Amino acid sequence: LILSFDCFLQFGFFYFSPRWCEPLTHALCLCINFIGSTPPLTVGSLQYTLALHPEIPFSSALYHFPLYPSYRSEYESTAVTGRMAWQWLFDNYTLSVAFEHHDHNYKRTPPIRGSGVPNHSGEVDERGTVYVGAATWAVEPMELQAGRWYIANEEAAANGFCAVAVRRREMALRWVDEGGVVRDEFQVRSRLRNS
Repeated sequence: LILSFDCFLQFGFFYFSPRWCEPLTHALCLCINFIGSTPPLTVGSLQYTLALHPEIPFSSALYHFPLYPSYRSEYESTAVTGRMAWQWLFDNYTLSVAFEHHDHNYKRTPPIRGSGVPNHSGEVDERGTVYVGAATWAVEPMELQAGRWYIANEEAAANGFCAVAVRRREMALRWVDEGGVVRDEFQVRSRLRNS
């Protein structure tokens, strides 16, 4: 349920920032065609928006091209450019969860913080962001590529969806397949120190 959202239009690109379950979570929906063409003003607006609600226990971003692909290479240009353009913002403002798309499968990372180095994709850090491939529906799922240091779940080649429940101290996520079976679940702790 989306209660309200802000929409920003700059240089032909836009993003909106819905607020649902207030005051428990703040979501940032990045609707930018290609990460590599993100204008500096948009990055500044994203930074402003992420800084707006430090009192809210959870924050999330939704966007198309994954920073941590499950099927394509982690060194593909959109992934590298995305990490360089956005990951520092996610780290600085303690983004709880990033919902990534494009690869048609479900994947979940451990919490990751970036390195800021183009050919190094970050490291596991409990203060980091969990990157979730938001699954697939009505298309043929792609297999997860084996050996990715950043993929925490074991398999995801099935149609399904990601269900999210937000409570004061945790955000619970479940990946449910088309048969209604919960195939993965995890919790994200509040980003507030005293929650």
